[in-house]
Amino acid sequence: MQELDVRAIVGALLSKIKWILLSTVIVAALFGVYVKFCVPNTYKSEVQMYVSNINDLASSNGASASGLSASQVLVNEYIVILKNDAILSQVAAQLREQGDGYVMTNSAIRNSVKMSSVDETAMLNISVTTEDPDLSKAICDAFAAVAPVQLKEVMEMGTIKSMEPAKPGVKVGPNITKNVLIGAVIGFALACVIVLVLYMMDNTVTGERELKRRLNVTVLGEVPSLLPKQKGEKKNGTGK
Repeated sequence: MQELDVRAIVGALLSKIKWILLSTVIVAALFGVYVKFCVPNTYKSEVQMYVSNINDLASSNGASASGLSASQVLVNEYIVILKNDAILSQVAAQLREQGDGYVMTNSAIRNSVKMSSVDETAMLNISVTTEDPDLSKAICDAFAAVAPVQLKEVMEMGTIKSMEPAKPGVKVGPNITKNVLIGAVIGFALACVIVLVLYMMDNTVTGERELKRRLNVTVLGEVPSLLPKQKGEKKNGTGK
């Protein structure tokens, strides 16, 4: 097995650069075709809800800084509570009662939902991603209907209300360009690895310099090849 140095690695890769590039294009194209025809589209809908602390004594000029800070803390607590199975069961029941006929398990709802505060404010953002734009919106509507009642019962403090109704889901995936680039990187890396492995496993001596490097011996001379040169064959001392 051959030893590799930087020059050997670069030389081996450059010698097979056409094969490497072809493999890169083929794998990238396969990724693109697979994503295009086999990966379903996904749609995201969002609803934003404002959280306020009812224990805050707001002045005539607006809410106090301490009250806003308390509301921001409530947002994080509300996120934990809204992901609880008891609340998700209410959301699932609301989905069935909305007249859309959607039936989902708590786990399916939890996996489709992401919740976060908006720029560390008292605004809670609920985003839902599914393969159906209407379902994404329906889940957002269900959370908007369930959250104010259920959170008031659980926390016994604070209020939450949606700023505006959720809109139908917009397409967010799959990202074909991103997946094609990923495929190109994978194809390029695999091709390079295969080329280097084959190079390391090749024990053929192709010239005087390589013979000296491998065996550390002095070469006194070369025996010329007496065979006629084949078409496309390079002529050297080894006849190869």
